[in-house]
Amino acid sequence: MDELDGILKGLIIMAMITVAVVVWFLVASLAGEYFDHKPVVPDEPEEKETPPAAPAAHVATAAAVSRPALDRTPADPRLLAAVSARNWAAAHQLLRAGVSPRGVDTQGHSLLDLALHKKDEQMVQLLKSHGAKRSS
Repeated sequence: MDELDGILKGLIIMAMITVAVVVWFLVASLAGEYFDHKPVVPDEPEEKETPPAAPAAHVATAAAVSRPALDRTPADPRLLAAVSARNWAAAHQLLRAGVSPRGVDTQGHSLLDLALHKKDEQMVQLLKSHGAKRSS
């Protein structure tokens, strides 16, 4: 019987230790939620109201009529820099990553026009293989 009492006392002590550890973890996790000194970041940034856009002019220029709207999209600055610097490896990597070759620079010239102007035949072929078009 003494042996059974010893086992029972041991089980009771183990159960009490287990309960104490579980309670300690619960308290620590709750305290961490409320007393953590990390900056609070909202889940979604607040959206600011944008004023309505001014109505577009109904007068079309010859350049606007001859070029589709897609060709007037600004070129990705990384790809524009790679084409300007004749950096074929960087341009190839960007195009493989999905960057569009159909944008234009600030003067309205396509990336293909820029490569042609620089007489960079390798860049011209690379851009054409990814669907680049001339701006004119």
